[in-house]
Amino acid sequence: MLEYLYLGQYDKFLESLPKTDDAALIVFYRGFGEYYQKDLGQAETNFAHAFELDRTLLQAEIGQAFSFGIEHENAKAAAILHALETKVNERGVADPEAIYKIAQAYASIGDKTSTLRVLQRSIENGFFPYPYFATDPLLNSLRSESEFSKLMTAARQRHEKFKSRFF
Repeated sequence: MLEYLYLGQYDKFLESLPKTDDAALIVFYRGFGEYYQKDLGQAETNFAHAFELDRTLLQAEIGQAFSFGIEHENAKAAAILHALETKVNERGVADPEAIYKIAQAYASIGDKTSTLRVLQRSIENGFFPYPYFATDPLLNSLRSESEFSKLMTAARQRHEKFKSRFF
């Protein structure tokens, strides 16, 4: 199902999700797909519901940050994301895709420095789908940054090496 998200096929992505409202991760991803479609009201509703279902789920907390960003409460969003980063570091969270979601949330509130820092960590820890990074609209504000170019070069090299080794 995530392949549709990474290909920018948001309608197909949303259609591929299970039709349940009682699993926080699914509800988060529904909100995330809606966010990409710019259906911000529905995205915010789903982010809030995911957080109600499981306040300890990393993605549900990220959704809460996206919700604050939608409401232009960037300081509150940043506080959540900084706390998540601390938690990830202290607990040694090894899910680089989830860490990338933190970078995307930072990007959505315009915090370029934090976005780049977390994006680097995500890539270094094994999440490097270069074609997705190259087209992810949440990263558009970074495309002119020299540090972003360096990170994209690293992601492309790792992606190509992985592809040649396993495919």
